Amino acid sequence: MNVKNRFDPYRWLEKIDSPEVKEWVDAQNNRAHSVLDEIKERKVVKKRLEELFQLGDLGVPVPRKGRYFFEKREAHNDLKILYVQDGIQGLPKILIDPNVLSADKTASLRTWYPSPDGKWVAYSLSEASNDAASVYIINVENGKKIDDFIPADLYPNLYSPIEWSSRSNGFWYTKRSGVSMKGNEKYNQKIYYHCLEDFFKNDKLIFGDNIAKEDIPWVETSSDGRCLLVTVYKPAEVIKKTELYLFDFQNQDRGFVAVTNNDDALFFGKISNDTIFILTNHNAPLWKLMSVSIKDAVFETRRWKNIILESELTLHKIEILNGYIFAELFENAHSVLKQYRTNGDFVSEIGLPTFGSLTAMNAEKDGEEIFFGFTSFLTPHIVYRFNRERKELEIFKEIKTDIDNDHFVMSQVRVKSNDGTLIPMSLIYQKNLKLDGNNPVMMYGYGGFGVSIVPRFDPYVIPFIEHGGIYAVVNIRGGGEFGEKWHLEGARMKKQNVFDDFISAAKWLIANQYTNVKKLGMMGWSNGGLLVATIVTQKPELFKVAIIGAPVTDMLRYQLFLGGRQWIAEYGCREEGSDVANNLLAYSPYHNVKKGLHYPATLIVTADNDDRVHPGHAYKMAARLQEANASPNPIVLLTEKKAGHNGPLSTNRKMEHLSNIWGFIFYHLDV
Repeated sequence: MNVKNRFDPYRWLEKIDSPEVKEWVDAQNNRAHSVLDEIKERKVVKKRLEELFQLGDLGVPVPRKGRYFFEKREAHNDLKILYVQDGIQGLPKILIDPNVLSADKTASLRTWYPSPDGKWVAYSLSEASNDAASVYIINVENGKKIDDFIPADLYPNLYSPIEWSSRSNGFWYTKRSGVSMKGNEKYNQKIYYHCLEDFFKNDKLIFGDNIAKEDIPWVETSSDGRCLLVTVYKPAEVIKKTELYLFDFQNQDRGFVAVTNNDDALFFGKISNDTIFILTNHNAPLWKLMSVSIKDAVFETRRWKNIILESELTLHKIEILNGYIFAELFENAHSVLKQYRTNGDFVSEIGLPTFGSLTAMNAEKDGEEIFFGFTSFLTPHIVYRFNRERKELEIFKEIKTDIDNDHFVMSQVRVKSNDGTLIPMSLIYQKNLKLDGNNPVMMYGYGGFGVSIVPRFDPYVIPFIEHGGIYAVVNIRGGGEFGEKWHLEGARMKKQNVFDDFISAAKWLIANQYTNVKKLGMMGWSNGGLLVATIVTQKPELFKVAIIGAPVTDMLRYQLFLGGRQWIAEYGCREEGSDVANNLLAYSPYHNVKKGLHYPATLIVTADNDDRVHPGHAYKMAARLQEANASPNPIVLLTEKKAGHNGPLSTNRKMEHLSNIWGFIFYHLDV
């Protein structure tokens, strides 16, 4: 098949700023609301969501020299507020309140980083609820913001951390070097240093002159200020990999020294005292933890030591607390927490309350306490505090609900995929539910980028299961729940495994009398939107409802928009040759819509300010499906205005957004 000349009738919808496309989008939104506004089930969903969102939201504290920084949303707030309190029993005071920054609640606090002395906070603020965020600095003592700032067009990756110097007089950060051409807004990222006493325009370039334009660098420092450890993520390589570089201020003449050896593997480092701890999947698909002394790293002797060996569980995350390592591992896609000494000696497993997952592990470098966030499918956020000296895990804060966990089942089954691989699937439903093959089921999946889908509390699931629905979370290949091998079995030329896994899970649910094709739905977001959109084209007869959120749908052109070239390691790119191009074409949702087929009731959701996945993907897919669909089921496109990749961030708009989605589900699954 000639990929180069593939007919693309809706390419004009890629020009999202053109008057023609804006007019088309407005017409689609009008049509969407004419459908959604008539669904009475929306009110049922919204009423219950209002009750659940009234519970508020709670973040995990970040300790800094006796001060504690944390986000919290009270019932009357639309957005989470950043608080600070002096002492563990101190009175919280508001530091940054996004609720007062814009009348329409589109300005939002995205990331924040307190200085080691707790006197400053560097934070990123989005004006449009998307990834584009400007960086500001606020004085904690008086609450005054420094006038100078980094504009959003130079700060392309809000997930690259800001790292303060040990003396709290400046910080390292990742920004784009200069103004980029259209379509290259997320590229050419380099590390700069900002001194608090100077202007941002005078910031010094530290690292990045010799890396590829798609590479993403970020920096980690030692608590004593001796070293910088730079991680360079290389997403455009055929194999996803990182490289580590070390700068030792005591050996400045050596410059940045390569700690790793250009291996096709991932390495993530943390510095504690005179040691670099490195979490890696090099020759360890389920990950392991190694260490190397700063001296050995600087002089490239590569005397690495094994600290936590690869085991049958997937090593996911570590935090170091003054002589101890706290490690989060995954066992069948849920969290296990273990404590080790820094020499690798096992101390204990720290018991977690139920089948769930950690949301964060926050500690102060060389501190005495660590905070954990925990959640499950039925449990909102619980924040635990662990004191190293007392060796106690205590509940610090928690959100309580009216949900009685004893009334529900949380179980996990294993489903055999096409090639015999066993795929875990979590099921959440009422205990008294009769499994007679006639229950509404919503399946959720992601399957990409090594992202692990673990139990978490999503308020929108609760109304569905309370009304007799079954929520099914499928841990398909492409994720990271079972290490890098699991991820690679669902990437690039093996991407079809992802879809086969999900389809096999759907067939299992039908075969085992949980549901039938008229009561089965699926949903996914971003790469999960690609998952659902693909299955809509491959197995339209298997599902009654499809929710396609912020999807990637044109696999032949995804690399041309926004940061698409940073996904090449995951998908492959047509530029690599005909084999890769034809593999992409074989599953590309947009190119596999067939006229005259009966497609499920489909709601495609995107946002006008999505700067992660180009909205044109959703537009083109909607247009093709609407043209081709021969069933009476509606194909609806909803574009959220003044919103980003994850939809609206304000609570009120989020409830409206979720009510539209789940009202659509309730109606078409006859909940």
